[in-house]
Amino acid sequence: QHKMNPSLGADIHYGATIAYDAWFEQLKILNYIMELTSVLTLVSLICIVMTVFSSISLETRGRQKDVAIRKVNGAKIRDIVMLFGRYYIVTISISSLIALLIVVVLIICISIIGREWPDAEITLYLCLSFLSSIAVITGVTVATVWQKIYRISHTNPSEIISKD
Repeated sequence: QHKMNPSLGADIHYGATIAYDAWFEQLKILNYIMELTSVLTLVSLICIVMTVFSSISLETRGRQKDVAIRKVNGAKIRDIVMLFGRYYIVTISISSLIALLIVVVLIICISIIGREWPDAEITLYLCLSFLSSIAVITGVTVATVWQKIYRISHTNPSEIISKD
């Protein structure tokens, strides 16, 4: 009969407990990072949407005469919207590239903290957060530009020009 050394079993149990504790700490850190990412994404998304909306509103209000003159000269609403929207689309594209770099750095930081490449779930979560943020910001920008320019372009150009 082979008898197992009781201290060997305790050592194995102790080693498993240490490994489990280390794994659990790593899991807690990754969960905190995911929660922090969620909160930061939501807050930044709200701030960006509010900033884009107010910026477009102020710019269209300030350029009412420009829109009226273009309309009098025969510009179509689509052309006027593209004129205003081009600036914002370029701005969104540049900021998306910067945000993409931040997401890549975040994934690399997670891999350094976890000492291995993040799970597919975490990587997918970060990528979907990034893509959904860009989609919301782009949608709000296009809708706001369209709505503001559409409203201005349907007013009488002579009323806008004669305001001053």
